[in-house]
Amino acid sequence: MDLTFQEKSLWVSLLSIGGLYGYYFFAVVSGAQEPSLSAMLWTMIGIIVLLIVVEIVCHAVIGSFHAPEKLDERDRLIEARAGKISHFILAGGVIVVLGRMLIGGALQEADATRQISAFDTANLLLFVLVLSELVHVSGRIFFYRRGF
Repeated sequence: MDLTFQEKSLWVSLLSIGGLYGYYFFAVVSGAQEPSLSAMLWTMIGIIVLLIVVEIVCHAVIGSFHAPEKLDERDRLIEARAGKISHFILAGGVIVVLGRMLIGGALQEADATRQISAFDTANLLLFVLVLSELVHVSGRIFFYRRGF
């Protein structure tokens, strides 16, 4: 199974995004991440910098073995199909988070023990964004392998 430059690039993106953000969300769920927006901001800056470095290094290595191919109509079709799927994930997730905020806010008015923090909301929105991007990259890999 010989992968093209595009497919190798997508695998690097999938693994780096999944790995770095998977670690972050594991830290949030396990309680290792300090539950504050300022700590989240600095952690996100660190993850983004690390993600950029990993992507540059890996793409340089891939580029040294494979010359990038010129994108054609098939590549644009694959991008559009995967983008459509990830768009629905993103839109649906944002609607769910907004619904949680609105319903939670209404319940919070009735019951003061139900606190919905900005940290939780920010992490839910970040999770939806990362999930959407993972679906986008996975969809592109799937469509390349399927032969579209």
